[in-house]
Amino acid sequence: MFDRLEAFDKAATLWLNNLNTGGGDSFWLLVTGSKIWIPFYIAIVALVIWKLGWKKGLVMIVAVILSDICADQLCNLVKDSACRLRPCADSSMIDAGIRAIQGYNPKHPYGFFSAHAATCFALASGTALSLAWEMKEPHRPVNRAILISYTTIIYIWAALIGFSRIMVGKHFLGDVICGAFAGLILAYTLCYLGHLLCRRFL
Repeated sequence: MFDRLEAFDKAATLWLNNLNTGGGDSFWLLVTGSKIWIPFYIAIVALVIWKLGWKKGLVMIVAVILSDICADQLCNLVKDSACRLRPCADSSMIDAGIRAIQGYNPKHPYGFFSAHAATCFALASGTALSLAWEMKEPHRPVNRAILISYTTIIYIWAALIGFSRIMVGKHFLGDVICGAFAGLILAYTLCYLGHLLCRRFL
C-alpha cells in the first residue's frame, strides 16, 4: 500500500513539475522566495489588529507566530526521522526528468514534510479563524464580505506557495499536502487557545 502511494506521489509530482517547460522559472522562484512577501505579512498583521483591536489582535498574532514556529520545528523533526529525499536529491526523480530550478543544498537532503506549506497554511488558517471568531462577537463584528474575501485570498496564497515548492523541484506533492494539514492543525489548536484567553481575560 505504501509503495503504491509513493509511486503515485512521484508520478503526480513529476507531472505537475513538468507543466512548467521553462518559461515560468522566474515566476516560481519569485513566489517561493520569502522576502517578496514581507509587505503582505505586514498587511495581514495590520488587518488583524484593525479588526480585533490591538490587545486581542496582538494575542492572536502571537498565537499565529507560535503555530508557525511549532510547524517549522515539527517539520525539521519529521524530516530527520522520515529521511525522505527531496525530488531534487532523488536519483529516480532526476532520471525521470524532474526540473529542479532552485538548486540543491546537500546539508538539507530531506523534504518530508514541507515547512513552507506548513507555515503558510498555519498563517492562513490562524488569521482566517481569528477573523471568523471575531465576526460572532456582538461588540466588534467583522464584515462577512471581508472575511470571505480574505479567507479566499489567503488560502489561494498558501496553496500557491505550496505549489511553488513542487514547481522548483524541492518537494513532492505528498510533502506539501502533509505540511498543509500539519499547519492547519497546529494553527487551529494554538489560535483556539489564544481565542479562549481573549474571551477569558479581554
